Amino acid sequence: MTEVQIDEMTYQDLHESVQEERIKEIRGNQTSKARAVRAQKAQERGYRITNPPYGYRWDGNQLMPYAPELEVLALAQQLRTNGFTYQKIADSLNARGHFNRAGNTFTRQIVRQMLTYKRKSLVALLPK
Repeated sequence: MTEVQIDEMTYQDLHESVQEERIKEIRGNQTSKARAVRAQKAQERGYRITNPPYGYRWDGNQLMPYAPELEVLALAQQLRTNGFTYQKIADSLNARGHFNRAGNTFTRQIVRQMLTYKRKSLVALLPK
């Protein structure tokens, strides 16, 4: 191959790469804009667009503590602090007869999500 052919190939590859990145960027912007518009319309109509964190329920527009779930959550947090794995926590909750919000037994993924989501969502819910 000559130097000109190599430069043309490099230019063509670079051009295609830039085009692909630009298409991804445009699609990402469209997706985030559409998501923001849907959230805005839902809020205007009074719809809630998120599920409350485990241990809380919606009462109108107020987020209220839900004692049965808070007890399960406190137990799970205590077990995690004591070094239990998510699977061991799920097994322990299931053995004690607790069920998740959907009425199913706990899995390690549900326990992990429950503990992680609570931390993140409560920070967002605290008054500024």
